[in-house]
Amino acid sequence: MELVPTTVPCKGGSLFLSLFPEPLECLMNYTYILRCGDSSLYTGWTNDLEKRLADHNAGRGAKYTRAHLPVTLAYYETFDTKEEAMKRECAIKKLSRSQKERLINSDQNPVTEAAS
Repeated sequence: MELVPTTVPCKGGSLFLSLFPEPLECLMNYTYILRCGDSSLYTGWTNDLEKRLADHNAGRGAKYTRAHLPVTLAYYETFDTKEEAMKRECAIKKLSRSQKERLINSDQNPVTEAAS
């Protein structure tokens, strides 16, 4: 999947540069799964998915991902509040690897939808 920068309008009239084929919602909260360089999976939450992915790949992310670079976005979900995103992060972390892989490979995954 090629990431092409696109200017996207946000609430309040401001603009931001998006690298995703489908612009992500502004001021949203995300729960995400990363596939690490060693094929392990990392789950987290953020309110700026693009920045967080860049931080992980620059070694400024979680301690775990720093030792397992590079990382790629495998899955994400959007939420209105950080509490919802954090709750979903906790639930995903309790899933087995095979359950996480099913989630990643599901028809509802926006990452695989964008790659199609």
